[in-house]
Amino acid sequence: MIGRKCHTDRMTVPEPPPRIEPNHALLWVRELQGSGAATLADIAGYRDDFRRAQDACERILKTAAAPPVDATLVEHLWTSAVVSYLRPFQRDRRQQLPPSFLDALTPAAMQTHEQVKAIRNKHIAHSENTMETNLAIYELSDPAGGNREVLRVGTMALRRHWTPNEALALLHLIVERLSALHSLTGAIEAHVMTQMRDMDLDELYAEPSVLGLRVERGQSAANKRPQIHDRDPSSPVTLD
Repeated sequence: MIGRKCHTDRMTVPEPPPRIEPNHALLWVRELQGSGAATLADIAGYRDDFRRAQDACERILKTAAAPPVDATLVEHLWTSAVVSYLRPFQRDRRQQLPPSFLDALTPAAMQTHEQVKAIRNKHIAHSENTMETNLAIYELSDPAGGNREVLRVGTMALRRHWTPNEALALLHLIVERLSALHSLTGAIEAHVMTQMRDMDLDELYAEPSVLGLRVERGQSAANKRPQIHDRDPSSPVTLD
């Protein structure tokens, strides 16, 4: 008798909710609701962007201090630094930083900011520019050998190499903007705290702990946070 393999569908057992220990550090932490929450979350994202750029610049300087320098690694790190630094200044789903955020920059720092923007716009975001190009070429024989002819045709890549001084200038700018962002965060947190003191404590305690949130499921347990259709994504951060 020839045996047959039996195939059975496996039942997917839902993951049980996490058991919350009574002394867990996050037991009494709740997700903040409202426009102030969205503003604080957006600013936290800006801080993460600046810190990624800071880390990339620091790695460039560390790599440059220990030759031989890996030019490919430096190129990738510089691209990461430029893109990450400029993300907070783009028009996306997050609120924009207020126009005054760059007012305190020194002329040298503003020049670095504009140079980084040009690098992103003319080099990283586009493949054909003065910072990166490919030439069609031909090679001739050395006439000193008594023969003149075309040896071959081909291409040659010309690319601008980034210097440690450029990474250092951007690093100084990032550290300065992180300090300004810290001050802005403190002002908004103080503003939100003033509003929360007038809220009902029973309602605040009734909200679920953040221990029940699952980022990988693609949504927050809170349904009161303003979404993209609830506010203008290009509106600047304010204390209103």
